[in-house]
Amino acid sequence: MKYAISVSIFLVLAIAMIVMVFDWQAKSPERVNQLPTEPFGSFSDGVYAGREGYISLEVEVAGGKIIDIRILQNRTDRYAKSAEATADRIVEAQSLEVDLVTGATASSESIVSAVKNALGVADLSSSN
Repeated sequence: MKYAISVSIFLVLAIAMIVMVFDWQAKSPERVNQLPTEPFGSFSDGVYAGREGYISLEVEVAGGKIIDIRILQNRTDRYAKSAEATADRIVEAQSLEVDLVTGATASSESIVSAVKNALGVADLSSSN
């Protein structure tokens, strides 16, 4: 009888703890990770192809500025898909110094690296 009560109490506490952790994660503010890079300059007009790991993309430049980044190939999981917002952030900021998508940091970094590869930008983060 004491064993059954002990197991029951343990299970109730374990379930309560799991619920608390999930609730805390759902309510926690989004953390922002940044890739340590510097803004890039202007480029010749055209469409540049870049690749990093499983990411394949095209960067369209007009008037010396990036006007569009098209993701051609990417994984289909939710993290990789949510990381595609990084491309929009790069276009908006005209910089590789953008906020990465929380929970999809590796995929976001792959997109930034693919853009670097497309434009021939040196890896500035490795010099730190």
